[in-house]
Amino acid sequence: MRPARQGVRGLLWMAVLLSSLLSACGGGGGSANGVSSSPSSGSDSSHAAFTLGLSGGAYRDVNHVWVTVGSVALHPQASQAWSSTDRSWTVLKLKTPVVIDLAVPDTAQGNVTPIFNGLSVPAGTYGQIRVFPLAHDAPLDEAASAKGLSYNAQVNYKDAGGVTRTVPLELPAPELGWRLPGSFNMAANSGSYVVMGADLLQSLVRISSPDGVDHFSFRPSLRSYDMATSGAIIGQIDPALICGGASAPAAPSCAEDIVVSAQSLSADGQRHVSVRQYRLSGTSGGFALYPLPSDTRYDVVITGRHMQTMVITDVAVSSFSVLVTLEWTTLGNSANPIRPVITPGASRSVNLASPVSPAGSQLYVGQTLGSVAQPYEVALSNVDVLSGTLAQPLVLPQGPVSVAPYVAPTTNAGTGVTTYPPLVFADTTPQEGSQSFSVQALGTAYDDPGARSVQTPPLGVNSTFGVADPVRQSALGIGQIQVTLTGTLSSVYDGAQLLVSDVNGVVATRTVTGSGSVVVNVPAGSQAAALGGTAVYAVALRAAGHTGALRWVRASAVVDMRNSASAALTLALP
Repeated sequence: MRPARQGVRGLLWMAVLLSSLLSACGGGGGSANGVSSSPSSGSDSSHAAFTLGLSGGAYRDVNHVWVTVGSVALHPQASQAWSSTDRSWTVLKLKTPVVIDLAVPDTAQGNVTPIFNGLSVPAGTYGQIRVFPLAHDAPLDEAASAKGLSYNAQVNYKDAGGVTRTVPLELPAPELGWRLPGSFNMAANSGSYVVMGADLLQSLVRISSPDGVDHFSFRPSLRSYDMATSGAIIGQIDPALICGGASAPAAPSCAEDIVVSAQSLSADGQRHVSVRQYRLSGTSGGFALYPLPSDTRYDVVITGRHMQTMVITDVAVSSFSVLVTLEWTTLGNSANPIRPVITPGASRSVNLASPVSPAGSQLYVGQTLGSVAQPYEVALSNVDVLSGTLAQPLVLPQGPVSVAPYVAPTTNAGTGVTTYPPLVFADTTPQEGSQSFSVQALGTAYDDPGARSVQTPPLGVNSTFGVADPVRQSALGIGQIQVTLTGTLSSVYDGAQLLVSDVNGVVATRTVTGSGSVVVNVPAGSQAAALGGTAVYAVALRAAGHTGALRWVRASAVVDMRNSASAALTLALP
């Protein structure tokens, strides 16, 4: 079969894009050592050749998110907590750490960067993979230095004034690693290629700072993709409507800051959530949602500034075998691109009227369409773990939502020509009402979401509203961590916060002003531990000042609350 004519430019762009996406081969060398060892590479009768890749995603206003990976660990049990002395882990330590940009610019946003290629691991089924990034405050590794970085973990972005900023990506618990749960079958005499997708929209946490320069922390939100069964959704948005395009009108009569996402129902079935995003970084209009599990279906949501939100329902994912024959799932092309409806009015933005608890929460903003019971995610922001509100206002879309059903292509049996029906959009008023949204606070792994409410923020201004706090799951035990603070806080710092984090990010914070004792309540016991590598905590002090001074003081060991109701440690104020 062959595709119908889509325009030479469209075919060339998509071919180049797919070539970029599918070129993830090779990668960092490594050796297996540490807790449990395995041969350095290849497969045999008792080992599999394991290739692991890391891919990022879209985040508005951020150009680069660098991480430096030093080692990887695997375990058969999904809920097993990490310990460097636990010999049931298989640990793969890289000979040379691998530096990866999780916000790759231009058309290669779906690129997968291999962490290592074909390292031997004992054959079997693993329940989790842990990737261990080097801490931002650790000595700068040679691999990061060679990339021109100032930190092992780093964010480059432009602030609201257009000033380029370089700040550390502040990892609250690098010693616990980033946990990827799943069922990973490593067969003997065979190879396995797994991609860890880091969802930047859900993972990056923006933090306000005394010096007025925003910083970033990380709340790992990870998904796994088996490259043997992965596919893509490819599409084209009309470049004549994208700000900066050769024939596009000037802002605000054009669309900008466009993000395309594949969405599916959340684990609790209560809302649609983004599982893969692509941020348009140029004016070509092309996008690729890759990798995605093949033979699955998603709703594709397109958001941007000065445009109506667009939803394409029930989109099938092309398999890898289809991709290599250039017969992919196509949403728009150069001959008939997706044309957003422009809303040139002044944008509106929102913030929280009061702090949300616990630390590590998210603000979810959605709209419910037609007969569908669950809202679609149209905006999302992690809460500033220090203030409990948003470090920057969240821009919301305007107008009704443009909705189109996906229609599968048809192939003429006689000619072999495949025809792609055009997308037919219709304006739909959300169930919440015109210009209204469902809003909800989502908590940590230990919490149920807060109650959902409907808000109608005024157009053209920044406004605030309140949300109900997430609710701690009632079955969880509660433990206490007592932290004794010694010394005096240096005058270069305006203040300090005590951060308690698990493998999923910050769980609790406390503001500290001087020496003394601070008690932090945290989930503990077997129920908390069963949530997945949880109930084990990293404790640290973060001090910051208006001159830009920043210092982390970390506890020398993690605090294990799986079988304990209390723990104590001491930290010295910087």
